[in-house]
Amino acid sequence: MLSLRLAPLLAATVVMVLVPSAWAAPTRAPAALPSVEEVGQVIGVVSGDTIFVQIQQPAEAQRIAEVHYLGVDAPEWGRQAWPNECFGDVARDRNAQIVLGRQVRLVRGPVYSLSDGTLPRFVYLGEISVGEELVVEGAAVAVLHPFDPSFAGDPDLAPLPDSALDGTYTWDQAQARAAQRGLWGACNGVAGTMS
Repeated sequence: MLSLRLAPLLAATVVMVLVPSAWAAPTRAPAALPSVEEVGQVIGVVSGDTIFVQIQQPAEAQRIAEVHYLGVDAPEWGRQAWPNECFGDVARDRNAQIVLGRQVRLVRGPVYSLSDGTLPRFVYLGEISVGEELVVEGAAVAVLHPFDPSFAGDPDLAPLPDSALDGTYTWDQAQARAAQRGLWGACNGVAGTMS
């Protein structure tokens, strides 16, 4: 299935699966963090909601990072210590078709990083939210990420769209489910036991 919003941006890609780490407890952002946005190139796809990004901007933040999409959860496939879940291989492959080898923009939510170093981020390809696109296509489900009150008052975090996007993702999910798109049609109409 090819989304009309992404058609001009897509090209043939190869899935590169790297060894992932588990979702872990959040940690507070470093005090001197320079920006709420980073730009980088996707160099690996772990699953339908996790990628490896070579972060290029800001210059002081250059590194390779594992990034988990905020606002969504996709079925797992082929990861150590995780069971293969219905539609997991399709979700991973679709994520790779959308982002692998492309430059993306990463926008922080209320948590800078998880204890394992994974970066929870809203990921954009141009102006398109990758997480939202996956929910629209039924390759992922919407997951609410409530604002952590311990970050209240942090001027870098205040303008971020975390809670606003949750409503959009939930609406997109209802539409995908009603149309039986993606995992909603392939997995007996339920998202299963996604991790």
